[in-house]
Parts: sequence; C-alpha cells; structure tokens
Amino acid sequence: MKKIMIIIFTLCLLLAGYLTSAFAMDDWESQLVVTSGNATTRLHFGQRAGATNGYDNQFDVPAMPGGTLKAVFKIDGRNCWSDVRPINGAASWDIEIDSTIPNAPVSLKWQSERFPAGLKLVLRDTATGDVYDMNGTNMLGFTSAGPRAFVIEAVVAK
Repeated sequence: MKKIMIIIFTLCLLLAGYLTSAFAMDDWESQLVVTSGNATTRLHFGQRAGATNGYDNQFDVPAMPGGTLKAVFKIDGRNCWSDVRPINGAASWDIEIDSTIPNAPVSLKWQSERFPAGLKLVLRDTATGDVYDMNGTNMLGFTSAGPRAFVIEAVVAK
C-alpha cells in the first residue's frame, strides 16, 4: 500500500510539473509597423513578467507628438509607442491611428511569427466591427478618414 501511495504521489508531482510548463508563457514582443505615404511609425507590444495592464515606466515608451501619421497605443490616457502587458495569457492593446493626409492608404504590418505558440491574436477595427486573425495574416490596409481605433486581443488558443 505504501508503494502505491508513493507512485501516486510521484505521478501527481509529474503531472503538476507538466501542466505548469505546458501552459506557462515566456516573455514575447512583436512589432506593428504603420505606414501612410512617406511616414512610418513602429509600435512594439507584447507580454513580460513584471508588467501590468497600466502604464509601466520600465516597459512602456511614451510617443513623441508630430508628423503626418499618428499611431499610438492608448495606456491610461497616455500615447505610447510601446505597450507591454503582464504574462497571463489573455491581454488587449488599444491603438489609435490617424493620418493627416485625407484619403491616403494606411497599412499595418506585424510579425505574426513572433507570437507565442498557443496564443491567438486578433485585430478588431472598432469603427467597422471587423475582426482580423493576426496569426493567419500579417497585414491590413485601409483608407484614412480621420482617427481610427483598433484593439489587439490575445487569448489562449484551445
């Protein structure tokens, strides 16, 4: 009986270790490149240990104003070029894009190969309600017509 209890205990420890490592995520970061005309803005987003869902001096980079293209993450009322969230699987990033050039093409490109395995990311256009699978594609285009808001949403894939 004692041997059976030891075997069951050992199996429980092994299973707990497997589940912890199977669902743990490492720090990750990707780039979102926004282009309109000759203007380009590079935004960085991801997840890191020690980050929060609010503004973090250590990880989030404030945006500098100016130019014909404004592409920023909105964090606690601040405009930022970088937005890092905590590692907990689910996360979201609020983005605002505005080109001062009327009816100009605007493109968004991202590095889907930098997304962690098991994490599904979608880009939601808050104006149209359209949702784009960021894991399955790496680009989106639209025509500028004033400020436009997007949300990147990350969920653990099932």
